[in-house]
Amino acid sequence: MAKKVKTPDKLSQDAAAARKLGLSYGQYKAMQKPTVIVKQPQTPPGIRKVCPNCGAVFFQTDRRKKIYCSRECTDLATHRARRERAKTHD
Repeated sequence: MAKKVKTPDKLSQDAAAARKLGLSYGQYKAMQKPTVIVKQPQTPPGIRKVCPNCGAVFFQTDRRKKIYCSRECTDLATHRARRERAKTHD
C-alpha cells in the first residue's frame, strides 16, 4: 500500500507563507483579500394559500395540510357546515 501524503491545512500553509515574506501571521492575513460570504436568496416560508373563509393570504409551513388561515376561521367554517347539515336533516 502506498503511504498517504499528509497535506498541511490552510492555517499551516498561511503561516508558512507569512514566514517566507518575513511577516507575522496577522500581517499576512491583513494583506489578503477578505473572504466574501454570499447570502443565499431567501426562500419563501412555505406554500402560499388563500383562506376560503376570509380571503387572507397565509403560508403552509409544515407538512400538515392547512385549509384556513387561523383557528377562528376554522371554527367559523365548522359551525357554518354544522348549521347547513342541521337544515338539511330537518
